[in-house]
Parts: sequence; C-alpha cells; structure tokens
Amino acid sequence: MTPNRNFLAVALLSVLLTFVVANAAEDADDLHQEGIAALKDSQTNPAAIVMAARCFAKASALYEAGGKTDLAVEMNSYLYWCKKKMTLADIDAFLKGAEGNVSERFTAVDKKVIAPSESQTFLDRADAFARTNPDAHLLIAVRYFEVADRFKGSDPSLKAQEKSLKEMMAANAPKAIPAKSAPTEVDIHNPTKLDGAKTDLLKLVDLRRDPVSGNWAMPLGLLSCAKPAVDAKLKLQSQANSEYDFHMVCARNTDEGDINVILNFQQQRVVFGLAGFKNTISVLHKINGKMGDVNGTRVLHSLNTNVACDVKIQVRKTFIRVLIDDKELFSHKLDGLRLSVDPSWETDRASISIWCVHCSAQFKEIDITEAKNK
Repeated sequence: MTPNRNFLAVALLSVLLTFVVANAAEDADDLHQEGIAALKDSQTNPAAIVMAARCFAKASALYEAGGKTDLAVEMNSYLYWCKKKMTLADIDAFLKGAEGNVSERFTAVDKKVIAPSESQTFLDRADAFARTNPDAHLLIAVRYFEVADRFKGSDPSLKAQEKSLKEMMAANAPKAIPAKSAPTEVDIHNPTKLDGAKTDLLKLVDLRRDPVSGNWAMPLGLLSCAKPAVDAKLKLQSQANSEYDFHMVCARNTDEGDINVILNFQQQRVVFGLAGFKNTISVLHKINGKMGDVNGTRVLHSLNTNVACDVKIQVRKTFIRVLIDDKELFSHKLDGLRLSVDPSWETDRASISIWCVHCSAQFKEIDITEAKNK
C-alpha cells in the first residue's frame, strides 16, 4: 500500500471511530435521561426501578467506552442505588433481559472493593454534583447514598448520610402551591366601561311585531303608550344577558303608575320598577321570591309628571347599578340570589321589555351597550 493510500486509510478509520464514538455518546445521553425519568418514576411506581437500572448500566458502559469517565461514574452511582433498592424479583427480571456486559456491570457495581482512602474522593464528587445541580434533590440524595453506604463508619460516610437524608426530604417535600392572588373586589359603584357598540333599540321597534299588550304608538319617532285598562308591555330587540348597559330617556305623563324594565341577569329575569308604589320608591323585584318593597332594594324616589328622566341600568356579572340623570340611585350585589318574575308579568322569557303599569308614558331614547365578550 502506498503512503498516500496508508494516509487515506488511517483518515477513514479515524472518521469512522469518531462517528462510532459520537453515536455511542449520543445513545448514552438518551439512556442517561431515560434512566433518570425511570428513577423518578420508581418513587411512586417501584417496578420502574428495573428500567432505570438497565438504562444506567448501558449508559455507563457507553460513557466508559467513549472516555467520559465522570459520566460513567455518575451512572454507576445511580446503578448502585437501583441495585440496593431492587427486590429479588426485580433483580431476576433485570438479569433475564440483560446483555452480557450490562449484566456484568450490574453484578459488579456493589462488589468492587474500593480502598477506604477513596471515601473523600467519592464525597467530593457528590458535593460537586450537588453544587452544579442544586435543584436535583433526588439525584443528589442518590449520589450521597453511595458514599454513605460504601464507606460505612468513616467520617465522609457520616457526612454523606446526613446530606443524603436532607436531600431526600427535600425531594419528597410537598410541592408548594402558588398562592392565589386575592380576587379583585368588584366596585359596584364604579363598574368597568363596556367595550361593545351601542345599539339604538328605539329605531328597531316595530309596532306590528313588538307590542305584547296595551296601546302603543310612535308619533314623531317617540314611543308612547296610552294609559291602558290593562298593563302595556312591549318587547325590545335585545336578549342581552351577561354584561350590558341599558339606557332610556322617558317621561311619565300621569301622576301615578309604574314604568318598569324586565331585564336579563345571568340566565335569570328581574324587574326594575321606576317610581312605583304611588310614586314613592324605585326597586328590583323579585329577589328570593320577595317584591321590591320588602326585599331590601327599595330606595325613596319619585318622578315629576311630564318631565324627562334619564335612566341608565348597568348590568354586570354580580350586580345591577341604576343611575338617574347620571346620579347613582342604587347598586345591589345579586350573585347567589334567586331572581324571578311572575308568569303574568312575562313577555317571552328572553327579550328585554318595557312594561307600563296603569300609566301613560313616552320614550325618547332606548339603547343598549353590550360587552364584546358577552
């Protein structure tokens, strides 16, 4: 063979060896990680210790063949732990499926005689591992366990035993549950402004479709109802339920009688009564089956005849707030309460509705703004 050919052969052999070693190291790294996963699993699934031992034995041989002595020593430490924790049945299962060199390495891992003078070296290795892997409490405990068990009675053994127990306690400590931040207190007197578009409900009124009872008209674009012999009800083209602002500008043309709005609140129905009970109070009803004059929502309030009143009802997930002429009339938390309306009051169990009781009234504006994520 000529010198050039000799050089080429050596170069090819070198590349081949590098490829083999690189792939062996890669395989060893995979086995290393699989072994750690199985070792951790064995803390709650004891049968996983066999898989862990197989991975560490194979990885140890591959690391050693690749000249990675420190990693081979680490694998042997884990393998030492596995063998000490395995039952006779586990050992039998391991040996039945092990190749010759893997079986030999497993058998020899705790049989090799090591001079007592090596105890400090083993402890130093465990300390170095602990410093570079401070959160790997189980693996640190395993490394110290080998020192404590191999060199019983020695000073390094006693130190390693204490450290191993400390790390094992840390490994088995209950995981801290992140503290939940206190829920933000909802300010019912200053609710978040809604981000949805405003819908003009007055423009959507169709007198052939929407009246439920009573005599309704729309002269000059104003919605009005004459004082009826029966209640006057009209459905609006909205079934908003989650979070919304209902707004109306209205006037009562008689000295007494109620202007009411039938509202949706979180899949329930409730009525806002404006200046009812002979023009004395405004209320919400029914709450837990009780009318507004006795359920704690009543507030003294009256209307001037033929004078426009600006009403805004802010419905949110937990409360309803009412403003009259931009001043708060009341705010009430309603989450957890049972809301209802009598069947005789209902329109269609879904639409927000206007309900005038024994009065004439006019509505100049009716609109609604909903949250985008309703």
